[in-house]
Amino acid sequence: MNGGSEISTGFEIFVFILSMIIAIFPPAAFVNEGLTVESLFNFYIGPAAADPIGHNCRKIVVRRASIGCFPFVFFLAMQLFYDPTIFAVIPTNIAQCVSLASIFGFVGSLSYAYYHHHTRFEQLEPIKNLKKYSPNIDEMKARIAVEYVNFDNYTSALSAYCHLVISDSWFMHFDRFTFHIVNSADVQFTVVHCSNFKSSIDGGERQNYTIRAKAGSIDIPDFHFRTRVDVARDVILHQSTDELFENVFRDEIVQNGNHPIGDPDSLEECIGCYQRPADVKISKACPPSQDRQPCRDCFCPPRWCASCLARVFMAKQAAAQIPKERWMSGQADCPTCRATFCVLDVHFLAIPGQD
Repeated sequence: MNGGSEISTGFEIFVFILSMIIAIFPPAAFVNEGLTVESLFNFYIGPAAADPIGHNCRKIVVRRASIGCFPFVFFLAMQLFYDPTIFAVIPTNIAQCVSLASIFGFVGSLSYAYYHHHTRFEQLEPIKNLKKYSPNIDEMKARIAVEYVNFDNYTSALSAYCHLVISDSWFMHFDRFTFHIVNSADVQFTVVHCSNFKSSIDGGERQNYTIRAKAGSIDIPDFHFRTRVDVARDVILHQSTDELFENVFRDEIVQNGNHPIGDPDSLEECIGCYQRPADVKISKACPPSQDRQPCRDCFCPPRWCASCLARVFMAKQAAAQIPKERWMSGQADCPTCRATFCVLDVHFLAIPGQD
């Protein structure tokens, strides 16, 4: 008897997880047939053209609230059509415990939706970010709405639930559960990842880029998006001077040998970018030269990554107006202790367990 009960509970949990995944990430066939939460609440969400900000605010609130409501709706359907004991005052199995908890999730999600609707969505993070451009949110909505329907806009559907709109003044990224709107003149893009794949249409190679967008002058959190880029055959992508020098700088210091380090756990993040751990050490290794001032020992602990130190070194050469072809033979000062060093004095760290 207990075995049959366990099988029934396991089946209910499996069906619940499967239904939850389909509800959150509906297949393309469901989307095409309009079998989505957005289609069900289309009367409330409204069209995007007239009010793109309000439309997307309502959409993300509906999506978020629907996730909290779904467990209760699922178990209610189970109660009516499959298992009349799924709701119990005193639960005796996992399914009954989850169904009881779903009631609180249902009430909380409805409260969440009502709160944001009642406050005109002004407490949503995207609206708070827009207010950093102007406290008059109604004026911002009107300005963006005018540009949103401009025929000259660049639009790109990144997925079934994610798309870009680039107008004259705004960069708009709409995702499944949030959206980001940044002034076009203020946004900075950085490619943080690139992956290759073969096209299923012509077998050619394509590239997917993960791009980080950052607002330059407004305190708005960075956000990422993925897009495919096809480069025409007659176009050659050149690296910037910074990138070229960084690559050459790395190649040179690899030949200098590694600097031993006792405790890898003592390494801190690079103080130049705070994105990578420090991985180089300045330690005098160059021979004496009469053509320039002598290099000095640096007693600072590792605080820089190779990329940032390369940029520091390059900036020193550029400031001294040294010709680019002589940059690698130049000198710079340690950004921390001001000890003079050259490329021969920079070493990658010999971290135990790593090649």
